[in-house]
Amino acid sequence: PVNGTTTTVTIANSSIAKSSVTAPQLIPSTVTYSGSSTTLGTNVLAQTVVSATTSFYFPEIAVLTNGNIVSVFSSLATSTTLLYQITTPAGVAVANGTVASNLRASSYATAYHVCALNAGGFIIAFETTSNTINTVFYTAAGVVSRGLAGVGGLSYTYHPYLAVSSTDQVYITAGGGSGGGQPATLASLAPAGSIITQVNPGGGSYYPVGKTPIAVNSNGLVGGVISDNGSTTGSTQAYAFIYNSTLATQLTNSTFSGGNAQVPSAAVTTSNYFVFCSIDGSGYPIFKWYDPAGSWGNAYTLSPYTAGNSAVKLIPY
Repeated sequence: PVNGTTTTVTIANSSIAKSSVTAPQLIPSTVTYSGSSTTLGTNVLAQTVVSATTSFYFPEIAVLTNGNIVSVFSSLATSTTLLYQITTPAGVAVANGTVASNLRASSYATAYHVCALNAGGFIIAFETTSNTINTVFYTAAGVVSRGLAGVGGLSYTYHPYLAVSSTDQVYITAGGGSGGGQPATLASLAPAGSIITQVNPGGGSYYPVGKTPIAVNSNGLVGGVISDNGSTTGSTQAYAFIYNSTLATQLTNSTFSGGNAQVPSAAVTTSNYFVFCSIDGSGYPIFKWYDPAGSWGNAYTLSPYTAGNSAVKLIPY
């Protein structure tokens, strides 16, 4: 929707309308529906029906190399069962199933993450009820290619976040924990899920609120951002970092977005620049970007919204 217009979306004979949109609109975290089509005006967009009564809580989504979309979610807000579904861009279900039944539900939306692989398929990482992080690899058809493997030796076991290089080298971050009591850790993983190298960005002085998003550019550099709101310990800033592919060298780091930093996001543009974002204490998004070599950058504050109402998700272009 744009200002001054009315857009109507019809889902299974129900109408949702919003007039004169002047600010970002909240979207419910759960959706329950059944029916035959989803339309915008007269154009059919897509429909995916898992069942007539399934609710989707806290979905994580990745686009596969074949164009299909994989969603990972819980059917209940406090469920220990982690589910996945693959659909085509037209909304046709390809595969679905249960990833695991030992999800640590107490972390809710930050307990799992999914990442597409460049060779096809995807990887899921999730917290378990036994205080570990497990990974599982799937083919593009939704068949398990490498089964459950614990990330043994990972210093912290909350809030996993995944990224892969162009050669499908897998990187994972974790930390935060209950109440934000763990500093962030970054590790590279072997195909079996074991750790190759593990580092603590910021020397273990930054305690993430939720996940620590990371991205990998085509130079093989790994960059990410920790949002630390100081609720437990540490600072009240966002901390950006970039490492080389082996994690042996931290190329750059910078604090930005001071005061109650939250809601981090990371991306790499098609021109290979790193872009990081966090929300500052006034509720404004602050962006930090670095060149493809990770050697220099700048920050920019976006403040078009009322303080305290901002949330940002970076999308590469």
